[in-house]
Amino acid sequence: LQVNESLVRDRQRLSKIKLTNMSQKERQWLNQMMSTYKVTDEQAPFTDDQLRELMLRVDAIPPSLALVQSAIESGWGRSRFAKQGNAMFGQWTTSGGIKAKGSDARLAAFPDPRESLKAYCLNLNTHPSYAQFRTARAEMRMANRPLSGTKLAEYLGSYSEKGDEYVELVIGMIERDRLEIADIAQLATGPIVVF
Repeated sequence: LQVNESLVRDRQRLSKIKLTNMSQKERQWLNQMMSTYKVTDEQAPFTDDQLRELMLRVDAIPPSLALVQSAIESGWGRSRFAKQGNAMFGQWTTSGGIKAKGSDARLAAFPDPRESLKAYCLNLNTHPSYAQFRTARAEMRMANRPLSGTKLAEYLGSYSEKGDEYVELVIGMIERDRLEIADIAQLATGPIVVF
């Protein structure tokens, strides 16, 4: 929820940016965001199309989806990769990380689970394989509907070699464990309310 709140704050700030009459501070922040979210690696001036693409990428991930994918990819936090490198989402890397036994493959390692979550969010928000995921999420936003982990899971067949079977597993776990409620959860500032 904290990572999502940070993404939403960045999204709100981004929605207020006008490409003309930007302050130096806004321009620096926008340069960083464009680079981080892989819209462009060039410096300003940016185009309206690039700004729209950035808005598509800077957004929250349904908590139900993150919970289930983390459980699947880390063996409920019990995998060697999760224990040794806080690798909660099974993200591969070409250097560093933790080497898989009997393979040259490596999983990214993180200093703590939160950093793993941030990398997962950035992956879904930038990788070309998840463009349809981002488009579907934007359509939910435009229709003023809450983000749905079960609906957006339909666009994650590329996340696993299992493809559609993986999608069915993710959706099934969200539904079985009734995790949709997590998609509307917010961090409490007052008394905790449980429905």
